[in-house]
Amino acid sequence: ELDEDIFALESAVVERQRLCELQGAGGAQPRTGKSGGKGSSMKMMVTHRKLLDLAKAQTREIELMREELVRLRARTFPSFAQLSEQTRSAQEAASDETEKE
Repeated sequence: ELDEDIFALESAVVERQRLCELQGAGGAQPRTGKSGGKGSSMKMMVTHRKLLDLAKAQTREIELMREELVRLRARTFPSFAQLSEQTRSAQEAASDETEKE
């Protein structure tokens, strides 16, 4: 489930980056009229800034989800440390009993 969320968020970030690039390429077109050019330029800058902020927030969210995924995987991963300690103590007890005989 988390892998699907990560994939969806990463694809959304890529799409937003493409939109930013397309808007940046569209901004190179000549403008007619002083006030119209400044207003649309400001609007484009604000949109660009919002998209960048959104991409950064989603990147942070992806990192948090990856950390959570690692934590959950570690939690479900079998731990052989306890098993080996129990086996070692059982073997030591068995060897002690054979030495006594």
